[in-house]
Amino acid sequence: KKRRKSIMKCRILSLIVAIMAFGAQANADGMSHILQQIKQNNTLLKALNADIEAQAAEIRSSNNLSDPSVDGAYLFGAGKVGDKWEIGISQGFDWPGIYSARGKANNARIDAINRSYGKQQIEILMQAQNLCLEIICLNRRIAFEQRILANLDPLYTKSMKGREYGEISIPDTNKLKKERLGMTQTIASNQTLLEAKIKELEALNGNIALEGVRTLADYPHQTLRALPDYLEEMKAIDPELLQIGSEIDASNKQVSVSKMQNLPKFSLGYRHVNEIGDHFNGVGVGVSIPVFENRGKSKAAKAQAIASQLAFDNALNNRSAEITSQH
Repeated sequence: KKRRKSIMKCRILSLIVAIMAFGAQANADGMSHILQQIKQNNTLLKALNADIEAQAAEIRSSNNLSDPSVDGAYLFGAGKVGDKWEIGISQGFDWPGIYSARGKANNARIDAINRSYGKQQIEILMQAQNLCLEIICLNRRIAFEQRILANLDPLYTKSMKGREYGEISIPDTNKLKKERLGMTQTIASNQTLLEAKIKELEALNGNIALEGVRTLADYPHQTLRALPDYLEEMKAIDPELLQIGSEIDASNKQVSVSKMQNLPKFSLGYRHVNEIGDHFNGVGVGVSIPVFENRGKSKAAKAQAIASQLAFDNALNNRSAEITSQH
């Protein structure tokens, strides 16, 4: 029961240390090295990074010009009028300024997606750091229990000699033997738990063996700062807030794009006509008035911008309350 209570205290301490000073890894080189390995080898982060690159490429492709169009016709004349044919190629494009506006909105969307990687990375590294702290706790506890066992061994040997001379009773000897056996079993149980925690940590490292994990023995040194320091730092580095902030930026820029989409679209091309042996060359120009295609898009973009801002305010309030409570 005492052992379980001690382990629980170590876990609570681990959580407090991890939450309050995640960035202070310079004070624990061993842990910092382990976390760096996990950042490089974690399979979920690798998959997420590849997915983000694919999403970014797809978003950028939305700002390309439309494909050129080729058309032609062959017309049969009645009687002796003769036939004629024509061919043309044209390129359509939106209002010129919309490409720049859409590019800025796309960059903001890509930035928001990249922020999601930072959020996932922090969550994985927090999980890894908590496991490191549990490993430190178990290593220290096993070392402490081994010192106790080392002290029990000579006592047990002396008690057995004392029992031979009748100086120590059999119940006292058996009690010491039971304490010695119980400590041996406790050490074995903690070593089994230690191996399980190491396997959990290596699973986060893509099931690759971690350097220095078995020698973790010291907690990182932490100094509790004033609450406002943590709240200000949270606003600057919290990945979830940064992600929502980028989404707000993208939504606001999309509002500008949706307004510009109501402006005319153009097409410009070359045409060649052959009529009764005569050849005509010229330029074709077309204008498209977006009466129906973009209906409601501006309203939807404004609603999305408002939703993103409300999500940011909600996340900021929740995170501030969480940090205040932990502090």
